[in-house]
Amino acid sequence: MNNENSTSDQLSPITPALRGDNPELITAVELNQWADRADAKQIFPELIRRLLANTPGVTNIEIRSHEGTAAPGWDGIATSKGSPFLPQGELRFEFGTNKDPKKKAQDDYNKRRENPRNNEHTFIFATPRNWPGGQSWQEECKSDNHFADVKVIDAHTIEAWLKETPSIHYWISERLGRSPQMVSTLENWWNSLEGKLEEKIPSEFFSSGRLKECNQLLKYLALENKENNYITIISRSKDDILAFIYATLKDNSKHLSRTLIIKDKNTWEHVINTKQNLILIPLFNELDSANLELYRHKIIVATDGEFTTNKNTVAELSKINRGSSTEVLRKGGFSHEESHRLSGLAHRDINAFFRALSNTIIKKLYWLQDPETVAVIAPLILMGSWEKQTKEDLQLIQDIIGKPIQEVDHLLTQLSNSSDSPFIDSTGAWKLTNALEIAKWVLPHLEHSARTKWREFVPKILLSSEYSGTLRHHVAKGLILASVATDDLQEDRKLKYYVDQVVNDLLNKSIEDSEKDLFNKLSTFFPELAEASPEVFINFFEVYLKQPFQVAENIFRDRSQGYLGTSSPHVNLLWALERLCWLPNHYTHAVGLLSKLVSIDPGGVLQSNRPIDSLEKVLSGYLSESAAANDDKIFNIKKILKKYPIAGWNILMRLWPENPPRNMLIDHHTPLYRDIHKLQITYTDIETYLNDLVNITIENIGHQIDRWIEILPKINVLPIPHQTQIIHKLEELVSENILDNEEIYNLWKTLDTIVTKHEKFSTAKWAIQTTELNKLKDISENLLQEDNFRYNIKFFKHETPILNNLKNSDPTYPEVLREFQINALLDTLNKDLTNLNFLIEEADFPDIIGSCLAQIPEAPEQYILTWLSSDSQSHQNAAFAFARAKINDHKMDWVNSIFNTMEISREIKNILVTLVPFSKTYWDSISSLDEKLISPYLEKSAYRPVTNEDFEEEVAIFFQHGYYWRTLEVFNYMIQNNESPDPKKVTDSLLRFIASDGLSHPCPKTSLNIHNIIKWLEKEYPKYPHTPLMELLIFDGISSNYPSNVLYQELINKPSKFVILFKTAYPENDALNSTCKVKAMDVLNSWPKLPGLNNDNSIDKQCLYEWIATVRSRLEGYVYSGIGDQYIGRILACSPLGKDNIWPAEEVRDIIESLECPDIEEGILLGRLNQRGVTTRGIYTGGIQERELAQKYHTGAQRIAIHYPRTARILRNIAADLDWQAHRFDKGAERLSDEE
Repeated sequence: MNNENSTSDQLSPITPALRGDNPELITAVELNQWADRADAKQIFPELIRRLLANTPGVTNIEIRSHEGTAAPGWDGIATSKGSPFLPQGELRFEFGTNKDPKKKAQDDYNKRRENPRNNEHTFIFATPRNWPGGQSWQEECKSDNHFADVKVIDAHTIEAWLKETPSIHYWISERLGRSPQMVSTLENWWNSLEGKLEEKIPSEFFSSGRLKECNQLLKYLALENKENNYITIISRSKDDILAFIYATLKDNSKHLSRTLIIKDKNTWEHVINTKQNLILIPLFNELDSANLELYRHKIIVATDGEFTTNKNTVAELSKINRGSSTEVLRKGGFSHEESHRLSGLAHRDINAFFRALSNTIIKKLYWLQDPETVAVIAPLILMGSWEKQTKEDLQLIQDIIGKPIQEVDHLLTQLSNSSDSPFIDSTGAWKLTNALEIAKWVLPHLEHSARTKWREFVPKILLSSEYSGTLRHHVAKGLILASVATDDLQEDRKLKYYVDQVVNDLLNKSIEDSEKDLFNKLSTFFPELAEASPEVFINFFEVYLKQPFQVAENIFRDRSQGYLGTSSPHVNLLWALERLCWLPNHYTHAVGLLSKLVSIDPGGVLQSNRPIDSLEKVLSGYLSESAAANDDKIFNIKKILKKYPIAGWNILMRLWPENPPRNMLIDHHTPLYRDIHKLQITYTDIETYLNDLVNITIENIGHQIDRWIEILPKINVLPIPHQTQIIHKLEELVSENILDNEEIYNLWKTLDTIVTKHEKFSTAKWAIQTTELNKLKDISENLLQEDNFRYNIKFFKHETPILNNLKNSDPTYPEVLREFQINALLDTLNKDLTNLNFLIEEADFPDIIGSCLAQIPEAPEQYILTWLSSDSQSHQNAAFAFARAKINDHKMDWVNSIFNTMEISREIKNILVTLVPFSKTYWDSISSLDEKLISPYLEKSAYRPVTNEDFEEEVAIFFQHGYYWRTLEVFNYMIQNNESPDPKKVTDSLLRFIASDGLSHPCPKTSLNIHNIIKWLEKEYPKYPHTPLMELLIFDGISSNYPSNVLYQELINKPSKFVILFKTAYPENDALNSTCKVKAMDVLNSWPKLPGLNNDNSIDKQCLYEWIATVRSRLEGYVYSGIGDQYIGRILACSPLGKDNIWPAEEVRDIIESLECPDIEEGILLGRLNQRGVTTRGIYTGGIQERELAQKYHTGAQRIAIHYPRTARILRNIAADLDWQAHRFDKGAERLSDEE
């Protein structure tokens, strides 16, 4: 659509025409006026698209809406079967809002008539203008015969068309500034709702967890008009219903564009008789449900439960799913905390959700008019929630209210049926809907006697384990509500003073009696106590943390290695202080307490949730996890450094930027009910913060080399000016010549590592630039000269230097490096032998030093060999590498020469001989040694595979000396290399290994060897007679019962052995070894396969029948025969699906029906349920997977009930169990969803 004749951009309401019909809807006059506005160019194509879409017989609609109309090509295309407003055939549209419609129409006509296919198309020019000469122009163009037909649609035609499509009439009227009082399009209603809410809630929020209801509504709308003409949708809130409908239809323009909300009966009577097929939502009380089926429109009855019928489709909206709705809000830009809070509120009470977000005046809750009701509700708010099945909870509620619990429960039940209910029934527990809202309404009316009674009861509840965790937790929350909800009242009505007294009494009482461990019990509620009474909480711990020794003992309970869980009091204290950091008046005090905790933290099993983690979070300038601005954080960092220098430096280093950024897990411990304001952090804020950090670092680093060593490797992440600043400070330090030799070496070592690393990766983005790196290199070279023996350590570090202009990626680099390493060692040996010890301890790879020494003839062998028994692991590694290299080069000649010429201890000899590889090359020499040296050699020497012909000799050596586990090592090697050992020797070794109690403490390597050997036996020798015994003996000892296929096949082939196994597991007396009983039971409980099952999943029915018959006959009369039948049932539960795709297979069903044995049937039930194993699910998912599975069993039972009634009963029982599990999981998810 061309933009000739620009119009005013001012969006003013259209002046109503003087007429007698509906003044709320626009006419041709208003359309003509609208054409002068700029928005007409954008909206008019959409108007035509909607009219076409809602006109019967129009298809293939393509409209270029908005700015697309200015592009080449037709403005619109459609196919019509003919209507009062459209001719039949292929329609081609051009649009124009220009003041001169004839000029625009003629220009478009001239442009389009050159197309040779025009005789197939009808040219339509549409304009919102009133064009008196339109018909004449239309007839004139028709006579040209360039098009099949020519049509003009102007304001008057559109008005008539709109009257036939009321949904579009109302839509365009609303768009043009009208506000019809009794009718609204669903789109307009949604826009209006968004305007009434303080936050913009994505529409998908209202369909979260309601997929079933969405599909139900769409299915109803897809039905033919004559079918099921209305659907009832039920919710506690009509706004919820309308929002749900909008969310469901939003992406379906066909439905959405014809959906109208009708607000009174007269308008209903008018709209219901229109020709357009509409979707109508009546929102008035006088609706006659009996006549709804007479209308051809689709009707959605929205009710809060007051209007129900069993004649039509009913969709009762599920509660909004907390998990998926939280995710919707987060994607919509809400914070984690706000998403979680709002989704929980909507789940608990959708009306409370709308009230909480409303930006209009809220009508007072109706039950607040009744003083008796308020007198009961007020103290209950301070209790928050309690378990209906816990008698201690109920007795407490009764004592506090002073009324029988039945009366309290009756009142809450009555209220819960209203839209303004203060409490909901959350799967067996009463819970507040919107705690803070209700508390602000009600707590000002809390009577004095109730206040006093509440104050007396709270300590009893929180310091006792007598009451449910639900009640105790919510009573702690009630303290916050009492303080926050009454904060704006007059002083004599505030509950803050009561709360302060309660919190003070609780904290002091918790440390009076250490034997009762009250402090640990109360610590669970520290976050709530802190938020309820910040001043009291801070004052208490400022005094408490000054005590010299009790604090660490009482607060940090996770120091022992046997500690399990996260219940150490310090964790809850940290979370409490993190909450307080969100309150501006208490931030600095809370940071001070965290700093104290950092300074006294003794460390513990818990790696996370340490005081320094919390302090880092609230002081970080890169995150907004507190109420403080970055300059406030810098102020507190400086304060910490003065008071706790060590803790201050540690936190400074935690706050230092890293590349890549350190993964800091953010747990959001924000206040529950107090208002917070999350500051936005800009790049400028971060830049300033970083600059301050650098300055603070320079001020506090001083001459402390350990701090320089810590900070220097991290300067590469800083901007270059900051790097230069730190390097200059380092140059000043070195120039003062005040460092001792040890400090000089440690500083040099750090600098040398930095320089080496950044030179090697000079092109990396994170590398220090050449100018700054050269400065560091100069400092390093001035600190330690090449003639210093310590300088040689650089050749044995992880980061080796560039040598002869070669990097470690160059092919010749290893050879050059080895030359430098040997020369460094020669230099060290020539100066002072003790310097060698220094190199070994400082080297990253002391074994490299050992292997290099083996290449130096002058190396002191006897001295080096003493390291074999050294307490230093570094010296041991060097000696091991030295000896291995010597043995590799000189074989046993070198070992014998050591034994014959040197005075070395028996311990060193034993260690040295184990370094000789187990290889035939050495066997003859080893056999000539003292027997006391042969044993450690056979036991610990590194296995080096021999040639194939020597395997048997190798096995014989190990076997002869009783090292059976080493024979398994050999057999496994043979198997992995496609050699085939003698199965008799293999099983003999296994049996001897087991007999030697080797399974008691099998090393991982031995377990793997056995696992691989058994797999090989199964594959290559499945019928080897000893294999089943092997698998039985190692069952539960190696690799979680696997492999064990041959064992189970043996028990299937020989049912008599199954009976023996069963009687071992369930003996008539206790004479049998308990280990045998346990192993036999483990084999039975892990049974994987149905007897008679073939590889193609078919069942040999005869084999199965005979196996069961044999087992049952041999167990007949046995004291535990009933249990035997149950195990038969468990085995039958291994059945595959039947030919009809229903479990179990037909052959198993026949057995069930023929045996009619309840014990077998119970075993089948238990076996099938146990096959599910452990399941996983989302926190708010509930029992969806169990219900889906239960439905499959219900369906299967229905299908086979006639022919297999007993089997069908088993399936129904399985389904019932799964339904029960689903209900249990639903209750758990519902309880979690209702939490704040």
